[in-house]
Amino acid sequence: MTTARAATGSTKSRRPTAEKRVARRYPCLSECVVRMEGVGEPLDWSGMIYNISSTGVGLALPFPALMGTVLQIEPRGRCQGPMQLRARVVRCALQKYVWFHGCEFVAPLGDEELQRWLAELLRHPAG
Repeated sequence: MTTARAATGSTKSRRPTAEKRVARRYPCLSECVVRMEGVGEPLDWSGMIYNISSTGVGLALPFPALMGTVLQIEPRGRCQGPMQLRARVVRCALQKYVWFHGCEFVAPLGDEELQRWLAELLRHPAG
């Protein structure tokens, strides 16, 4: 019986988690500046946008932001006009030495605004 149980346990396969995202994600490794909204003294942190969609953004930060925190995100470098995203942290996970954050926008981006962000982020890739 022990062998049968061991074999059964070892042959179980993990089911892939269902994709919950409704908007197409665009990869873009680009540096950004991040601030937590609503704090007394604003502090800027360097971050990395690793993907963006019309409904959210993936960020890598050197610290874990609390779930529900609203972050203000700006591209690093010269922008053509003011650009700022407001996104709420919905996921946070440590991967080696960087905290990856899944964030949903407070207000989704329209097609034109998403294209403007993509153009800006791809103009200033990390590296």
